[in-house]
Amino acid sequence: MNAMIAAISFVSVPCALFDGALTQFVCDYEGVEEAYCLMYEDIALIAAKVQPIFSRSQARAYREELARAVKQKFSCKKAVVSTDSDIFYLAKKASSSDLTQEEIERLVGNALKRAGMLE
Repeated sequence: MNAMIAAISFVSVPCALFDGALTQFVCDYEGVEEAYCLMYEDIALIAAKVQPIFSRSQARAYREELARAVKQKFSCKKAVVSTDSDIFYLAKKASSSDLTQEEIERLVGNALKRAGMLE
């Protein structure tokens, strides 16, 4: 299932706030090489390219640790972290183009569904 989790831009969109501060925080996090992040309502959405982690349980623990750090720093209700390379590259591609309100809502919904937060 292809889904895009996030993009960074300086364009104001009513339902989503593209967040440079969040992206900088995530990029400064140990092990993160590059990231694209946005705040959607009170949910932080993060697509990150990280240093290789070969154990599935270590990768899950890393994503959970990063999500906790983001929730604490930005006081958001939830943080969704994806290190999936397909999602990362879609987010990277989307960051260089203007997205409509409908596209953002669809992509955020797909990301949340993929993360198991929506049925």
